[in-house]
Amino acid sequence: MYFFSKAIIALGVILFAGMDVVITANFAVASPDHQYHSSPMIPTEVRTLTSKEISAEHFVNQGLEKIHQQNYQEATQAFSQALQLNSNHDMAYLYRGDARYQIGDYQGAIQDYTLALQGNPNFAHIYNSRGDARVALGDRQGAIADYTQAIKLYPEDGFGYSDRGGVYLQLGNTQKAMEDLNKAIQINPGRAEAYFNRAQVYVKLKSRQAAIKDYQTAIQLYTEQGNILGCLKVVSMMRQY
Repeated sequence: MYFFSKAIIALGVILFAGMDVVITANFAVASPDHQYHSSPMIPTEVRTLTSKEISAEHFVNQGLEKIHQQNYQEATQAFSQALQLNSNHDMAYLYRGDARYQIGDYQGAIQDYTLALQGNPNFAHIYNSRGDARVALGDRQGAIADYTQAIKLYPEDGFGYSDRGGVYLQLGNTQKAMEDLNKAIQINPGRAEAYFNRAQVYVKLKSRQAAIKDYQTAIQLYTEQGNILGCLKVVSMMRQY
């Protein structure tokens, strides 16, 4: 699952030409623990903005800065102000969903992700993020459906497989969990969470050496990524094992 920083955002440049304002935006949003990827379906927009839309962009940029500061409550407020000015700002719904996730408002996050999907039905990252929020609420079947859709849209990305595998593990379906986690590691061998979850599958299968090897790999990757909480999580699980 995604448990850590929820926003690494690359936002485009606003260009001023006389009285017209043209915005070009390329978005790559990070979900917790993703060290996130960029989807080929990320929306790119070039057009003239109205004065209200320009004001909305101001609040969006303010919200992004608050996310960078990990001030998620104020980020949520900024994105809400942006949406009051421009209720069709799909990315503001996405960003507010990310901020709401971080403050534990999982139902609000799901609502925002769903609204964001109305304008971006092929944006795999949003399905992944909504799946995270569903997991947090205990809706494992709903999460599996979202992760599955993300995989269909972006099969080259290992995160959907990794997270769906983690949910299958929670459900006790070791076969499907192993299949997904093997695929996740094949696509992205640097995904620490996939090794951690696969180690737990090996524990259930009583494959001690394989479990220890995956735990050790997870610790190494978490250490390289500076993820202290991830390391502590693995060490705690190994001690129990």
